[in-house]
Amino acid sequence: MKGVSRPVRHPPRWGYDVIRASRLLTAEQKHVWRIVNEFDTKAGCWAAQSYLAQLVGMPAADFVRALNEVIRLGLIHEASNGKAIVFFATIPAMFPATATLTTAEKLGWALELDAIITKQVESLGTAVPKSVPNEVPKPFGEDSKNESPKGGIPRGGKERPGRVTTDPGVLAILEKLERKKAAIQRGAA
Repeated sequence: MKGVSRPVRHPPRWGYDVIRASRLLTAEQKHVWRIVNEFDTKAGCWAAQSYLAQLVGMPAADFVRALNEVIRLGLIHEASNGKAIVFFATIPAMFPATATLTTAEKLGWALELDAIITKQVESLGTAVPKSVPNEVPKPFGEDSKNESPKGGIPRGGKERPGRVTTDPGVLAILEKLERKKAAIQRGAA
């Protein structure tokens, strides 16, 4: 769109895999992010909100509400050239620009995304979007008496505050991702 330059980095191909794996984003928020990302070119997504709502099968009011929630969470950036509003899909800046990630790395970044969303929600205070939970959900089976979950991420390994899982394999990947994130942040400073 003329007069609007891309204010945020475009998500890599695996961006939606991380968004989809989030345990805190609602299905509506994931659909909204996906359709904006699909229409997001170098010039951004300039399609009308009502048109995008039709494409995902949502009432326009629900689409706008979910869009505003995703904007408030920092996963879509809104810009204007004075005549039109343009949307840019994004993921947190600390996420790698790598072209490919393994499934385990994507799940690790989804956990990181949920931690970021939790911090965002807490910082919003009373202005928390209604469809975003106030806390990270418990891992599968944790709120039941069954000690061996039948699916999901297996439990076990060392405890880490603020993490959804204690699976040693996922924790090892998260440690590696945190080191990469720190290196990226040191390089940007």
